[in-house]
Amino acid sequence: MSTSLAMHPRAGRSRPGAGLRRHLLFTAISSLALLPPFAAAQTVVPADTTVTLTGDMPAWFVPDVAGLDFRVIGNLVIQQGGVVDSGSTWFGRQQPGSGTPSVPATVLVTGAGSTWNNREFLNVGTNGTAATLTIAAGGTVNVGGELFVGNFSCCQGAGSGNTGAVVAVEGAGSTLNAQSIRFGGIFSQVRMNILAGGVVNSQQAS
Repeated sequence: MSTSLAMHPRAGRSRPGAGLRRHLLFTAISSLALLPPFAAAQTVVPADTTVTLTGDMPAWFVPDVAGLDFRVIGNLVIQQGGVVDSGSTWFGRQQPGSGTPSVPATVLVTGAGSTWNNREFLNVGTNGTAATLTIAAGGTVNVGGELFVGNFSCCQGAGSGNTGAVVAVEGAGSTLNAQSIRFGGIFSQVRMNILAGGVVNSQQAS
């Protein structure tokens, strides 16, 4: 699996200071190799890495590459009006053996205007991985296709105390929109928490 991060900003979102902010972000993530826009490579947020997008940065457009979905193994923070626009997304971190505390991959979308658009499906916690998606303080996540929470036998064989697949929608204005939602895996480790005025909109859930 590639561990390269290719950022493809869309035009029209640049604001004062955006260039400096992008430079600092890229400098801080020393483990990532930036690729030219024409490079056909998988876009990955690696383990033990945090990528932060804010409203004074261009929207991060993750292009569709055949057979290479967007992967979040580390941590993605979208705040203060930041925007990420991705295609099919696999989201989760492989867990250690039994008895070892889990460290989930995390995505936090927080604050009014902060948005994660998934043009196709979104998998949260798949194939024995742990993942936590939090939408808070007016953030929004849109899923054009199906949202899978704990799909493909989530968490089986993972360490005790595994956080599993968790989706939390917390606070007034915080919104999750999905064409459909499907839950799978071990019931006790697959959760969707809707708290304090959070909203989930979906045509179908199973």
